[in-house]
Amino acid sequence: MSELKSTNIADLTTQIKDLIDARKTLITQLKSLNKRRLDMRDEIGDVTSTLATEQAKLEPLYNEANKHKHNRSKLIVDLRKIRSSIRTTNDNLKLIEPVKNKNPSTIRSDRKFPRREKKENTKTLSKKLQDTEWKLQTQKLSRQEEKNLIDIIKGIEIKLKQWKKSTSTRKELSTLFKQVKQKSSELDDLSESRSSMNSSIDEKKILFTEQMNTREKLFNEMNGYSDDIAQLEHRLKNTDSKLRSLKQKRNELFKSIKSGNKSKILKKKKVILEKEKSKAKEKLESGQSLSFEELRLAFDDTDEYLK
Repeated sequence: MSELKSTNIADLTTQIKDLIDARKTLITQLKSLNKRRLDMRDEIGDVTSTLATEQAKLEPLYNEANKHKHNRSKLIVDLRKIRSSIRTTNDNLKLIEPVKNKNPSTIRSDRKFPRREKKENTKTLSKKLQDTEWKLQTQKLSRQEEKNLIDIIKGIEIKLKQWKKSTSTRKELSTLFKQVKQKSSELDDLSESRSSMNSSIDEKKILFTEQMNTREKLFNEMNGYSDDIAQLEHRLKNTDSKLRSLKQKRNELFKSIKSGNKSKILKKKKVILEKEKSKAKEKLESGQSLSFEELRLAFDDTDEYLK
């Protein structure tokens, strides 16, 4: 029975040693994974900081892009209004200066101004009006001649008024075309600036996306480590539970062996005491002198010896 118990204790001790070694390995793995997870948290923190920096760079660019978009839309609206005004003003000019030659090739293609007579202008008409008025005022004329001069003056005044209105309208058209040119130039500059800005935004968006993907990858990897750590902790808990159980069994075996050994010792001691007791009684019966311990044995006082 004792040999079997000793064998069991040896087996339990081996199992306990194996579990302790396994436990050390689990703890080492846990420490390594926890350190890696902490390192990854630092990496994620760095990437998050970089993302915040890139986001801060992108926001003003987006605001500027929206501003460009707004300005471009405004320029396009302004150009449409100016071109509409040009068409209206050009139509008014055609009413003031009827086109004599209907051949489209005789009309300027760029601005489409109706051609007006080159022989007459405000200067020649003003001179003609002045000369006619002078003639009317200084010369002796018949009633018919005077009437003819008055009709001529009226005609000149009508023409002069038309010329002045035509000149004003042409100046207005010229101003409108200058505005078209200016707005078109602004639109071209804006488009060029917007193209450059969009390229910069695209570059930063690519970098931002790469950083986002990196952070997501780190999060996924860290979550995987968390699962591994949970499994290791579960295995460590089971190992500790098994260790406690095995140690308890071994302790019980130790107690059992110790109890058995004590029982054997007491049994041997009892046999010896019985022999000593018999000897003490024989000496007492034969009248020999006895020691105090022998007297106690002779009178069956053996309890103290068996404790």
